[in-house]
Amino acid sequence: MAFKAKSASALASASASTFDYDTWQARLVALELANEVGRNIMGLLSKKPYTASQISRELGLPISTVLYHLTRLEISGILETFPSHGKRLREVRYYSARSSRIVFNIKGGEEPKWRKNGRRGGKKPRRNSSRT
Repeated sequence: MAFKAKSASALASASASTFDYDTWQARLVALELANEVGRNIMGLLSKKPYTASQISRELGLPISTVLYHLTRLEISGILETFPSHGKRLREVRYYSARSSRIVFNIKGGEEPKWRKNGRRGGKKPRRNSSRT
């Protein structure tokens, strides 16, 4: 089965990936886009699908670094993967951007769920009142 690549116009016309700003997926996307390697990978994948080894060669990065970022981008939901067969009929995964736009929805001044009570962990720790 041969892999059919999406055209650049098909990728551009796809709907935007939308995230509420207080979700873990939004935080993961923001971290990847803040990272130079994550941005470079997304730049490549917005043009056409690539395999991890093709991205590694194109960017001059170790395959382990590329796979780390691809995994994070795939978990966050902004990448699609397509199985195909490469040389010697081995299964190969092609990665592609779901859309060319990423939108973060910001709710009207609400604090993120992970920052309730002004702390990341939730409740404020008690002080030991037995000390004098």
